[in-house]
Amino acid sequence: MESTISWSSNKSQQKHRWIIIGTLIGSIIFCYIYLQCLLPCIIKNLFRRTTNNVSSLINDKSKNNKRHRLRVKTRIDHHDKRNNINKKKNTILKTEIEQI
Repeated sequence: MESTISWSSNKSQQKHRWIIIGTLIGSIIFCYIYLQCLLPCIIKNLFRRTTNNVSSLINDKSKNNKRHRLRVKTRIDHHDKRNNINKKKNTILKTEIEQI
């Protein structure tokens, strides 16, 4: 009877050992895959998102600057055209006055 009890306890201990060893091997394989494959991909994607956000902000600023320059330029052009029209009117008026 004692040999049967000790044999069954050894068998259950062996099961526990194999469960622990299997869990350790599985966790080591998971950590290896995570560190080699998944973690770099996650870091690249995070880095790519932040650089995209920064570059889009920079592009937006440059686009806004271009828009502002265009607005100023069109204002200046418009102002120049009005001045030219006024000058022409003035010269026409002057010539009409001189003719009279």
